[in-house]
Amino acid sequence: METVQSQQNRIRIGTKIFLIAASFALPIAVLVWFMVSSINANIEFAHKELEGTAFLRPLMAVQKGIHDFTVATQGCQAADCGAQANAAKAAVSSALARLEEENRAHGESLQFTADGLGKRGRAGIDVAKLRTQWAKIESGGGTADDLTSLMTNIRTVITHAGDTSNLMLDPDLDSFYLMDAILVGAPQMQDRLGDIYKQTLNSTVEADTILAVDAALLDECDYGRVVASSTTAMNEDPNFYGVSATLRPSVTAALEKLGVPAKSLIGLLKTRSKDSGQIRALAMAARNAELSYWNTAVTELDRLLEARIADYAGQRVRSLSVSGLAIIAASILAFVLMRSITIPLEKLVRSLGPGATLLTGCVERIAMVSQQERPDPDEASIICDELNAHADDMRKAVLELARQVRGAEAESLANSAAGSRD
Repeated sequence: METVQSQQNRIRIGTKIFLIAASFALPIAVLVWFMVSSINANIEFAHKELEGTAFLRPLMAVQKGIHDFTVATQGCQAADCGAQANAAKAAVSSALARLEEENRAHGESLQFTADGLGKRGRAGIDVAKLRTQWAKIESGGGTADDLTSLMTNIRTVITHAGDTSNLMLDPDLDSFYLMDAILVGAPQMQDRLGDIYKQTLNSTVEADTILAVDAALLDECDYGRVVASSTTAMNEDPNFYGVSATLRPSVTAALEKLGVPAKSLIGLLKTRSKDSGQIRALAMAARNAELSYWNTAVTELDRLLEARIADYAGQRVRSLSVSGLAIIAASILAFVLMRSITIPLEKLVRSLGPGATLLTGCVERIAMVSQQERPDPDEASIICDELNAHADDMRKAVLELARQVRGAEAESLANSAAGSRD
Protein backbone atom coordinates (compact mmCIF):
# COMPACT_ATOMS: atom_id res chain seq x y z
CA MET A 1 0.00 0.00 0.00
CA GLU A 2 1.34 3.40 -0.96
CA THR A 3 1.99 5.82 1.84
CA VAL A 4 0.55 9.34 1.90
CA GLN A 5 4.04 10.69 1.27
CA SER A 6 4.46 8.61 -1.87
CA GLN A 7 1.04 9.68 -3.09
CA GLN A 8 1.94 13.33 -2.50
CA ASN A 9 5.18 12.86 -4.40
CA ARG A 10 3.16 11.88 -7.45
CA ILE A 11 1.45 15.29 -7.51
CA ARG A 12 3.14 17.74 -9.83
CA ILE A 13 4.74 20.76 -8.19
CA GLY A 14 2.53 23.10 -10.23
CA THR A 15 -0.56 21.34 -8.91
CA LYS A 16 0.77 21.64 -5.36
CA ILE A 17 1.32 25.37 -5.79
CA PHE A 18 -2.17 25.83 -7.18
CA LEU A 19 -3.68 23.82 -4.30
CA ILE A 20 -1.82 26.02 -1.83
CA ALA A 21 -3.34 29.11 -3.46
CA ALA A 22 -6.77 27.46 -3.45
CA SER A 23 -6.45 26.69 0.26
CA PHE A 24 -6.14 30.42 0.95
CA ALA A 25 -9.26 31.05 -1.16
CA LEU A 26 -11.30 28.72 1.05
CA PRO A 27 -11.64 31.08 4.04
CA ILE A 28 -12.49 33.88 1.61
CA ALA A 29 -15.31 31.75 0.22
CA VAL A 30 -16.55 31.04 3.75
CA LEU A 31 -16.58 34.78 4.57
CA VAL A 32 -18.46 35.51 1.35
CA TRP A 33 -21.00 32.84 2.28
CA PHE A 34 -21.58 34.42 5.69
CA MET A 35 -21.88 37.89 4.13
CA VAL A 36 -24.42 36.73 1.54
CA SER A 37 -26.34 34.80 4.19
CA SER A 38 -26.59 37.98 6.26
CA ILE A 39 -27.87 39.94 3.26
CA ASN A 40 -30.40 37.19 2.46
CA ALA A 41 -31.61 37.30 6.08
CA ASN A 42 -32.25 41.06 5.78
CA ILE A 43 -34.14 40.52 2.53
CA GLU A 44 -36.23 37.77 4.11
CA PHE A 45 -36.92 40.06 7.08
CA ALA A 46 -38.36 42.72 4.76
CA HIS A 47 -40.36 40.13 2.81
CA LYS A 48 -41.92 39.03 6.10
CA GLU A 49 -42.97 42.61 6.75
CA LEU A 50 -44.64 42.72 3.34
CA GLU A 51 -46.58 39.61 4.31
CA GLY A 52 -47.72 41.49 7.39
CA THR A 53 -48.98 44.53 5.47
CA ALA A 54 -50.79 42.22 3.03
CA PHE A 55 -52.50 40.54 5.98
CA LEU A 56 -53.44 43.85 7.61
CA ARG A 57 -55.24 45.26 4.56
CA PRO A 58 -58.35 43.03 4.77
CA LEU A 59 -58.25 43.24 8.58
CA MET A 60 -58.66 47.01 8.46
CA ALA A 61 -61.48 46.60 5.95
CA VAL A 62 -63.19 44.19 8.34
CA GLN A 63 -62.79 46.67 11.18
CA LYS A 64 -64.32 49.50 9.16
CA GLY A 65 -67.15 47.34 7.90
CA ILE A 66 -68.11 46.34 11.43
CA HIS A 67 -68.08 49.97 12.51
CA ASP A 68 -70.35 50.78 9.56
CA PHE A 69 -72.64 47.91 10.55
CA THR A 70 -72.76 49.24 14.11
CA VAL A 71 -73.70 52.70 12.86
CA ALA A 72 -76.44 51.28 10.63
CA THR A 73 -77.98 49.13 13.36
CA GLN A 74 -77.56 51.21 16.52
CA GLY A 75 -79.41 54.50 16.63
CA CYS A 76 -79.59 54.97 12.89
CA GLN A 77 -82.35 57.45 12.01
CA ALA A 78 -81.81 57.63 8.27
CA ALA A 79 -84.36 56.35 5.81
CA ASP A 80 -81.93 53.82 4.35
CA CYS A 81 -80.58 52.25 7.55
CA GLY A 82 -81.48 48.78 6.31
CA ALA A 83 -79.63 49.34 3.06
CA GLN A 84 -76.62 50.67 4.99
CA ALA A 85 -76.62 47.57 7.21
CA ASN A 86 -76.80 45.25 4.21
CA ALA A 87 -73.97 47.12 2.49
CA ALA A 88 -71.89 46.87 5.66
CA LYS A 89 -72.61 43.13 5.91
CA ALA A 90 -71.48 42.62 2.32
CA ALA A 91 -68.32 44.65 2.93
CA VAL A 92 -67.42 42.64 6.04
CA SER A 93 -68.06 39.30 4.31
CA SER A 94 -65.97 40.34 1.31
CA ALA A 95 -63.13 41.54 3.56
CA LEU A 96 -63.25 38.31 5.58
CA ALA A 97 -63.00 36.30 2.36
CA ARG A 98 -59.87 38.25 1.39
CA LEU A 99 -58.52 37.78 4.90
CA GLU A 100 -59.02 34.02 4.60
CA GLU A 101 -57.05 34.05 1.34
CA GLU A 102 -54.20 35.88 3.04
CA ASN A 103 -54.41 33.45 5.93
CA ARG A 104 -54.03 30.50 3.56
CA ALA A 105 -51.05 32.19 1.91
CA HIS A 106 -49.28 33.59 4.96
CA GLY A 107 -51.04 32.25 8.05
CA GLU A 108 -48.44 29.62 8.86
CA SER A 109 -45.56 32.02 8.23
CA LEU A 110 -47.20 34.60 10.52
CA GLN A 111 -47.80 31.90 13.14
CA PHE A 112 -51.57 31.95 13.02
CA THR A 113 -51.41 28.37 14.23
CA ALA A 114 -52.48 26.73 17.48
CA ASP A 115 -48.88 26.64 18.67
CA GLY A 116 -48.00 30.18 17.54
CA LEU A 117 -51.12 31.73 19.08
CA GLY A 118 -50.86 29.66 22.26
CA LYS A 119 -47.31 30.78 22.96
CA ARG A 120 -48.51 34.38 23.04
CA GLY A 121 -51.65 33.82 25.11
CA ARG A 122 -53.92 34.24 22.09
CA ALA A 123 -55.17 30.70 21.69
CA GLY A 124 -58.21 30.44 19.42
CA ILE A 125 -58.12 34.11 18.33
CA ASP A 126 -57.62 33.47 14.63
CA VAL A 127 -59.32 34.13 11.31
CA ALA A 128 -61.71 31.21 11.76
CA LYS A 129 -62.80 32.69 15.09
CA LEU A 130 -63.54 36.04 13.44
CA ARG A 131 -65.59 34.33 10.74
CA THR A 132 -67.60 32.37 13.33
CA GLN A 133 -68.31 35.46 15.41
CA TRP A 134 -69.34 37.48 12.39
CA ALA A 135 -71.61 34.70 11.12
CA LYS A 136 -73.53 34.83 14.39
CA ILE A 137 -73.88 38.63 14.20
CA GLU A 138 -74.77 38.62 10.51
CA SER A 139 -77.55 36.09 11.06
CA GLY A 140 -79.18 38.41 13.63
CA GLY A 141 -78.34 36.31 16.67
CA GLY A 142 -75.54 38.53 17.94
CA THR A 143 -75.70 41.06 20.75
CA ALA A 144 -73.84 44.28 21.49
CA ASP A 145 -71.42 42.25 23.62
CA ASP A 146 -70.76 39.97 20.64
CA LEU A 147 -69.88 43.00 18.54
CA THR A 148 -67.54 44.28 21.25
CA SER A 149 -65.90 40.86 21.53
CA LEU A 150 -65.43 40.69 17.76
CA MET A 151 -63.78 44.13 17.66
CA THR A 152 -61.49 43.15 20.54
CA ASN A 153 -60.48 39.98 18.72
CA ILE A 154 -59.79 41.94 15.52
CA ARG A 155 -57.39 44.17 17.46
CA THR A 156 -55.73 41.04 18.86
CA VAL A 157 -55.28 39.60 15.35
CA ILE A 158 -53.84 42.94 14.17
CA THR A 159 -51.37 42.91 17.07
CA HIS A 160 -50.39 39.28 16.39
CA ALA A 161 -49.80 40.01 12.71
CA GLY A 162 -47.61 42.96 13.65
CA ASP A 163 -45.60 40.91 16.13
CA THR A 164 -44.95 37.87 13.91
CA SER A 165 -44.38 39.72 10.63
CA ASN A 166 -41.36 41.65 11.99
CA LEU A 167 -43.22 44.94 11.56
CA MET A 168 -42.77 45.74 15.24
CA LEU A 169 -39.02 45.05 14.86
CA ASP A 170 -38.48 47.20 11.79
CA PRO A 171 -34.84 48.42 11.84
CA ASP A 172 -35.19 51.66 9.82
CA LEU A 173 -36.63 54.81 11.35
CA ASP A 174 -38.69 55.88 8.32
CA SER A 175 -40.49 52.55 7.91
CA PHE A 176 -40.63 52.00 11.69
CA TYR A 177 -42.54 55.19 12.38
CA LEU A 178 -44.83 54.66 9.41
CA MET A 179 -45.47 51.16 10.76
CA ASP A 180 -46.31 52.66 14.16
CA ALA A 181 -48.92 54.89 12.56
CA ILE A 182 -50.65 52.12 10.60
CA LEU A 183 -50.30 49.32 13.14
CA VAL A 184 -50.98 51.15 16.40
CA GLY A 185 -52.20 54.71 15.91
CA ALA A 186 -54.67 54.23 13.04
CA PRO A 187 -56.49 51.07 14.29
CA GLN A 188 -56.76 52.62 17.73
CA MET A 189 -58.19 55.78 16.19
CA GLN A 190 -60.77 53.72 14.27
CA ASP A 191 -61.98 52.15 17.51
CA ARG A 192 -62.02 55.50 19.30
CA LEU A 193 -64.15 57.12 16.60
CA GLY A 194 -66.56 54.19 16.78
CA ASP A 195 -66.81 54.59 20.54
CA ILE A 196 -67.46 58.31 20.16
CA TYR A 197 -70.26 57.59 17.69
CA LYS A 198 -71.90 55.14 20.08
CA GLN A 199 -71.60 57.45 23.10
CA THR A 200 -73.57 60.16 21.31
CA LEU A 201 -76.53 57.77 21.38
CA ASN A 202 -76.64 58.02 25.18
CA SER A 203 -77.71 61.39 26.56
CA THR A 204 -76.38 60.88 30.08
CA VAL A 205 -73.86 62.65 32.28
CA GLU A 206 -71.66 59.56 32.17
CA ALA A 207 -71.73 59.57 28.37
CA ASP A 208 -70.73 63.27 28.33
CA THR A 209 -67.78 62.50 30.62
CA ILE A 210 -66.68 59.60 28.43
CA LEU A 211 -66.87 61.85 25.36
CA ALA A 212 -64.65 64.42 27.06
CA VAL A 213 -62.10 61.72 27.87
CA ASP A 214 -62.32 60.36 24.32
CA ALA A 215 -61.67 63.84 22.95
CA ALA A 216 -58.44 64.09 24.95
CA LEU A 217 -57.33 60.58 23.97
CA LEU A 218 -58.24 61.18 20.33
CA ASP A 219 -56.18 64.36 20.31
CA GLU A 220 -53.10 63.11 22.16
CA CYS A 221 -52.96 59.32 21.67
CA ASP A 222 -54.69 58.65 18.35
CA TYR A 223 -54.70 61.49 15.86
CA GLY A 224 -51.67 63.06 17.54
CA ARG A 225 -49.75 59.79 17.32
CA VAL A 226 -50.63 59.29 13.67
CA VAL A 227 -49.44 62.80 12.80
CA ALA A 228 -46.26 62.59 14.90
CA SER A 229 -45.24 59.16 13.60
CA SER A 230 -45.99 60.09 9.99
CA THR A 231 -43.99 63.31 10.28
CA THR A 232 -41.00 61.48 11.75
CA ALA A 233 -41.17 58.88 9.00
CA MET A 234 -41.09 61.59 6.33
CA ASN A 235 -38.20 63.40 8.03
CA GLU A 236 -36.16 60.20 8.35
CA ASP A 237 -36.82 59.00 4.80
CA PRO A 238 -33.69 60.59 3.22
CA ASN A 239 -31.48 58.67 5.65
CA PHE A 240 -32.45 55.22 4.35
CA TYR A 241 -32.05 53.87 0.81
CA GLY A 242 -32.68 57.19 -0.88
CA VAL A 243 -35.66 59.54 -0.86
CA SER A 244 -39.03 58.06 -1.75
CA ALA A 245 -40.59 60.19 -4.48
CA THR A 246 -44.13 59.53 -3.25
CA LEU A 247 -43.89 59.28 0.53
CA ARG A 248 -44.01 62.95 1.56
CA PRO A 249 -46.57 64.23 -0.98
CA SER A 250 -48.91 61.25 -0.55
CA VAL A 251 -48.82 61.08 3.24
CA THR A 252 -48.98 64.85 3.64
CA ALA A 253 -52.11 65.04 1.48
CA ALA A 254 -53.72 62.17 3.39
CA LEU A 255 -52.94 63.81 6.75
CA GLU A 256 -54.40 67.11 5.60
CA LYS A 257 -57.56 65.33 4.48
CA LEU A 258 -57.76 63.56 7.85
CA GLY A 259 -57.00 66.69 9.85
CA VAL A 260 -60.09 68.59 8.69
CA PRO A 261 -62.76 66.37 10.32
CA ALA A 262 -60.47 65.12 13.12
CA LYS A 263 -59.55 68.61 14.39
CA SER A 264 -63.16 69.79 14.07
CA LEU A 265 -64.39 66.77 16.04
CA ILE A 266 -61.79 67.22 18.77
CA GLY A 267 -62.62 70.91 19.08
CA LEU A 268 -66.36 70.21 19.20
CA LEU A 269 -65.96 67.54 21.89
CA LYS A 270 -63.76 69.76 24.04
CA THR A 271 -66.50 72.41 24.11
CA ARG A 272 -68.89 69.77 25.55
CA SER A 273 -71.21 70.34 22.62
CA LYS A 274 -74.65 68.70 22.80
CA ASP A 275 -75.00 68.55 19.03
CA SER A 276 -74.95 64.77 18.73
CA GLY A 277 -75.81 64.82 15.05
CA GLN A 278 -72.81 66.98 14.17
CA ILE A 279 -70.52 64.87 16.37
CA ARG A 280 -71.67 61.70 14.63
CA ALA A 281 -71.22 63.26 11.20
CA LEU A 282 -67.70 64.41 12.02
CA ALA A 283 -66.86 61.02 13.55
CA MET A 284 -67.99 59.27 10.36
CA ALA A 285 -66.07 61.71 8.16
CA ALA A 286 -62.93 61.36 10.30
CA ARG A 287 -63.19 57.56 10.20
CA ASN A 288 -63.47 57.49 6.41
CA ALA A 289 -60.57 59.95 6.06
CA GLU A 290 -58.54 57.88 8.54
CA LEU A 291 -59.05 54.71 6.51
CA SER A 292 -58.05 56.60 3.37
CA TYR A 293 -54.91 57.73 5.20
CA TRP A 294 -54.23 54.15 6.32
CA ASN A 295 -54.43 52.81 2.76
CA THR A 296 -52.06 55.54 1.58
CA ALA A 297 -49.61 54.95 4.42
CA VAL A 298 -49.51 51.18 4.04
CA THR A 299 -48.87 51.56 0.30
CA GLU A 300 -45.97 53.91 1.07
CA LEU A 301 -44.66 51.46 3.68
CA ASP A 302 -44.65 48.72 1.05
CA ARG A 303 -42.62 50.99 -1.23
CA LEU A 304 -40.08 51.65 1.51
CA LEU A 305 -39.76 47.92 2.13
CA GLU A 306 -39.39 47.19 -1.57
CA ALA A 307 -36.66 49.87 -1.81
CA ARG A 308 -34.85 48.19 1.09
CA ILE A 309 -35.11 44.78 -0.58
CA ALA A 310 -33.81 46.22 -3.86
CA ASP A 311 -30.88 47.83 -2.05
CA TYR A 312 -29.94 44.59 -0.30
CA ALA A 313 -30.31 42.64 -3.54
CA GLY A 314 -27.94 45.13 -5.18
CA GLN A 315 -25.47 44.68 -2.32
CA ARG A 316 -25.65 40.92 -2.80
CA VAL A 317 -24.95 41.18 -6.53
CA ARG A 318 -22.06 43.60 -5.95
CA SER A 319 -20.59 41.46 -3.18
CA LEU A 320 -20.73 38.29 -5.27
CA SER A 321 -19.37 40.09 -8.33
CA VAL A 322 -16.44 41.66 -6.49
CA SER A 323 -15.69 38.41 -4.66
CA GLY A 324 -15.86 36.46 -7.90
CA LEU A 325 -13.54 38.90 -9.67
CA ALA A 326 -11.14 38.76 -6.71
CA ILE A 327 -11.05 34.97 -6.81
CA ILE A 328 -10.55 34.99 -10.58
CA ALA A 329 -7.72 37.54 -10.26
CA ALA A 330 -6.14 35.48 -7.48
CA SER A 331 -6.41 32.34 -9.61
CA ILE A 332 -4.76 34.05 -12.57
CA LEU A 333 -1.99 35.39 -10.34
CA ALA A 334 -1.48 31.92 -8.84
CA PHE A 335 -1.32 30.41 -12.32
CA VAL A 336 1.23 33.00 -13.51
CA LEU A 337 3.39 32.49 -10.43
CA MET A 338 3.10 28.74 -10.82
CA ARG A 339 4.27 28.91 -14.43
CA SER A 340 7.11 31.27 -13.47
CA ILE A 341 8.36 28.50 -11.19
CA THR A 342 7.58 25.36 -13.16
CA ILE A 343 8.90 26.53 -16.55
CA PRO A 344 12.46 27.27 -15.27
CA LEU A 345 12.38 24.03 -13.27
CA GLU A 346 11.41 22.08 -16.37
CA LYS A 347 14.33 23.68 -18.24
CA LEU A 348 16.68 22.75 -15.41
CA VAL A 349 15.46 19.18 -15.46
CA ARG A 350 16.06 19.01 -19.19
CA SER A 351 19.60 20.41 -18.77
CA LEU A 352 20.47 18.11 -15.88
CA GLY A 353 19.46 15.00 -17.76
CA PRO A 354 22.18 15.05 -20.49
CA GLY A 355 24.80 16.23 -17.99
CA ALA A 356 24.02 13.32 -15.72
CA THR A 357 24.31 10.91 -18.67
CA LEU A 358 27.69 12.33 -19.72
CA LEU A 359 28.87 12.30 -16.13
CA THR A 360 28.00 8.63 -15.89
CA GLY A 361 29.99 7.97 -19.09
CA CYS A 362 33.00 9.79 -17.66
CA VAL A 363 32.86 7.75 -14.49
CA GLU A 364 32.74 4.54 -16.51
CA ARG A 365 35.75 5.63 -18.62
CA ILE A 366 37.65 6.49 -15.42
CA ALA A 367 36.88 3.07 -14.10
CA MET A 368 38.13 1.47 -17.29
CA VAL A 369 41.35 3.54 -17.33
CA SER A 370 41.99 2.77 -13.68
CA GLN A 371 41.93 -0.93 -14.49
CA GLN A 372 44.73 -0.61 -17.04
CA GLU A 373 48.22 -1.70 -15.92
CA ARG A 374 49.69 1.55 -17.19
CA PRO A 375 47.05 4.28 -17.42
CA ASP A 376 47.65 6.89 -20.05
CA PRO A 377 48.14 10.22 -18.26
CA ASP A 378 46.87 12.20 -21.24
CA GLU A 379 43.70 10.19 -21.49
CA ALA A 380 43.15 10.50 -17.77
CA SER A 381 43.64 14.26 -18.00
CA ILE A 382 41.10 14.52 -20.84
CA ILE A 383 38.58 12.49 -18.90
CA CYS A 384 39.10 14.63 -15.80
CA ASP A 385 38.63 17.83 -17.83
CA GLU A 386 35.37 16.48 -19.29
CA LEU A 387 34.25 15.36 -15.86
CA ASN A 388 35.02 18.78 -14.41
CA ALA A 389 33.16 20.48 -17.25
CA HIS A 390 30.08 18.29 -16.75
CA ALA A 391 30.21 18.78 -13.00
CA ASP A 392 30.48 22.54 -13.49
CA ASP A 393 27.40 22.52 -15.75
CA MET A 394 25.47 20.51 -13.18
CA ARG A 395 26.66 22.83 -10.39
CA LYS A 396 25.39 25.83 -12.33
CA ALA A 397 22.07 24.05 -12.84
CA VAL A 398 21.81 23.29 -9.13
CA LEU A 399 22.63 26.91 -8.25
CA GLU A 400 19.93 28.07 -10.66
CA LEU A 401 17.51 25.67 -9.00
CA ALA A 402 18.48 27.09 -5.61
CA ARG A 403 17.97 30.62 -6.93
CA GLN A 404 14.48 29.69 -8.08
CA VAL A 405 13.67 28.15 -4.72
CA ARG A 406 15.40 30.56 -2.32
CA GLY A 407 15.50 33.74 -4.39
CA ALA A 408 18.01 36.52 -3.70
CA GLU A 409 19.64 34.67 -0.80
CA ALA A 410 20.70 31.79 -3.07
CA GLU A 411 21.91 34.22 -5.71
CA SER A 412 24.13 35.95 -3.12
CA LEU A 413 25.55 32.62 -2.02
CA ALA A 414 26.26 31.67 -5.63
CA ASN A 415 28.10 34.92 -6.23
CA SER A 416 30.14 34.39 -3.10
CA ALA A 417 31.02 30.87 -4.19
CA ALA A 418 32.04 32.08 -7.63
CA GLY A 419 34.18 34.81 -6.10
CA SER A 420 35.99 32.36 -3.86
CA ARG A 421 36.77 30.11 -6.81
CA ASP A 422 38.22 33.05 -8.68
